[in-house]
Amino acid sequence: MRPEGLQQDGLLARVWLAECLVETGRADEAGTAGQQILTTNFAVGSGRVHRALVGLAQLAGSLANRPAEMETFRSAIALVPQRM
Repeated sequence: MRPEGLQQDGLLARVWLAECLVETGRADEAGTAGQQILTTNFAVGSGRVHRALVGLAQLAGSLANRPAEMETFRSAIALVPQRM
């Protein structure tokens, strides 16, 4: 198992990749990634990763047509308390 700091860094990198996916029109993949990162972050408990995920959800909120995967992710992140 990786040290907690490295695991957090890996999750942050995945969030940034998901943001790039949104920006390149691949919001369905970004939504799936967001869900996976959110699930993993429950075990890690990183507030920094959570804030990055909230940013991803906000970025996707500006899309005219959001795929179901992104809507599922946005609904899930809205249920998580802001302070982890």
